[in-house]
Amino acid sequence: MKVYFSILLLILTLTVSAQSPVTWGELSQEEIKLTQYPKDTSAAAVVLSDYGSISLFVDSDDGVGYIFRRHKRIKILSKSGLDYADVNIPYYQKDNVQDKVFDIRAQSFSKGKKTELPQNEVFTNSINSAWKSIDFSIPNVEEGSIIEYQYTIESSRIHGLTPWYFQEEIPVKSSLLKLQFENYFNFIYFVNQQSKLQLEEKQSSINNGGYDSTIEYKLFFKMEDLPAIEEEAYVTTIENYIAKVQFQLLEFNHSNYGRNTFLKDWDEMAYDLYNDLNFGDQYRLKKHYKNLKAAYDRVRKASTDAKERMLDIYQFILTNVSWNGKYRIMTTASLDDAFEKKKANSATLNFMFIALLKEEGILAYPALLSTRNNGHYIKSHPIMDQFNHVISSVKIDDKDYLIDVSTIHYPYNLLPSNDLNEEACVLKDKKIEWQKIVSPKSLTVYQYKVGFYSESISTTLNAYFKGYPAAYYRFVSKEKSAKEKAQDMLVEGFSISALDYKNQEKTDQAFQLIMKLENEKIDLDQSYIYVSPFIIKDFFDLPFKQDQRIYPVEFASPNAYQYSASIEIPEGFEVEELPVNMRMAIPEKSMTMTYFAEQMEDRIDIVFKHNINVITYPSEAYPQLKEFYIKMVEKLGEQIVFKRKD
Repeated sequence: MKVYFSILLLILTLTVSAQSPVTWGELSQEEIKLTQYPKDTSAAAVVLSDYGSISLFVDSDDGVGYIFRRHKRIKILSKSGLDYADVNIPYYQKDNVQDKVFDIRAQSFSKGKKTELPQNEVFTNSINSAWKSIDFSIPNVEEGSIIEYQYTIESSRIHGLTPWYFQEEIPVKSSLLKLQFENYFNFIYFVNQQSKLQLEEKQSSINNGGYDSTIEYKLFFKMEDLPAIEEEAYVTTIENYIAKVQFQLLEFNHSNYGRNTFLKDWDEMAYDLYNDLNFGDQYRLKKHYKNLKAAYDRVRKASTDAKERMLDIYQFILTNVSWNGKYRIMTTASLDDAFEKKKANSATLNFMFIALLKEEGILAYPALLSTRNNGHYIKSHPIMDQFNHVISSVKIDDKDYLIDVSTIHYPYNLLPSNDLNEEACVLKDKKIEWQKIVSPKSLTVYQYKVGFYSESISTTLNAYFKGYPAAYYRFVSKEKSAKEKAQDMLVEGFSISALDYKNQEKTDQAFQLIMKLENEKIDLDQSYIYVSPFIIKDFFDLPFKQDQRIYPVEFASPNAYQYSASIEIPEGFEVEELPVNMRMAIPEKSMTMTYFAEQMEDRIDIVFKHNINVITYPSEAYPQLKEFYIKMVEKLGEQIVFKRKD
């Protein structure tokens, strides 16, 4: 849960102990004697205290900026926690913005011995063109050690204050951040896990030596006894749920610098992007894509049908330019430059698509979104940094399409699953509209047949896929390891003797796998034959194994699974045991399962259906979901038993 506050409008004082942080080098007996963290006895380490402070300044010599200080102390509880002695401090350095990192100290306490970090063991490494990292390993660390380190960062990036994470991969006993600033600055902040937050605000007047006095604010954000972050299956991104506080500068107003607004309304943001060299100019001004258009004109197919022309452009972009794997909301070069290099980021690819569609007279606009792995966006505030991707909004014959020209493995009407994150912010020239991202239902169908002959067994499996499974298996089918990937679908005891595909290129049709199998599990020489009708490995993989769940269960899209098995009754045998029919449903049929088995004259027919109709389930529904899957897996494991006739 996120909570938004405007700092200068907030008049709130809670009972918070904004006590001084721990003193460097002074350990308590409780910290020294701690051998196991009572709230999580499996923890490899625990953060004893994490204290940070952000102080904003306006200085005639140094300009405007902030100083971030941090002091962190950790207890190593087992050998698997030794990695926490390896510390990385990222900082920004690009063009005129040069963060400074200084006052780096670190030390360990092991069996009463203190060991300080030598300064010649502090190293600087490059992360990318904009970010660097200070790296060091705290010396003489073993099981039972206490480590601590501190550092200071000075930065001029007041519009991007360092987020503070209260929660980590290990438990945290105490985490405290102090934010200090004068009323030249106006912020909003966003809190995850607000119910755990202890907040205190203090303010005082400052006399500026004859000038008008200003108000200094001090805000203390504190959380205690935070559990370790646990990765759980079917979570969009853990970032949505980590306890943290983030800041966004609204305005800076100072007599020496004037009034600077950093957060505008949505339409103002749209207007700025529309006129931005690396955004709207690229698809609006032909000078940025004249070579792209000339290349398309040479292969353009004459058609009066707008959808056919759209699909022609879609295929042209995918065929001629590949995605470099980077999600971006801006270009780094002109569309022509990217077209020449044959590689581009996600924004550039979609700007190419939009530019050519506009040339054809087809309505097309860029749509900002935050991918699933980037996390939720905040619709109440037009913060551009929360978006990491651009796709295309296209209107043809009064129908709106959201299309992503970034991967060749998806048809035009199927967004990559990472795009399925609530809504897209469509920039219709100088205005914005929100367009709902619909998660289409995927379909997986298996048809399994077993025939018994005098000395052999005939086994086949046909699989049909629509939606996201089809996109995945189309991609896999073109790899060298295609047969191995198909083999990996099956439970042990089966091997593929022949494999074929249908509709590899016809993305508007179901993709089909056709397999002939060799079955090592059935022995015809016995008095009893045991046949497992379900041979798909994933059906037996329990997705929910934990006793409790903290986060919601989030499927990317609705799914339908259908499985039919037709199993001949071997000559000379009769049916001894047949699974009974079964139905299950979670309330309101948000998830259903049916199992139907029937004995015919010469065979057994089994039909299984499983539908996931809702993509998000609250954590309170987890016990029901877990029980549902346990019962379903048990049911699918039941065997048919044939007995030799007397």
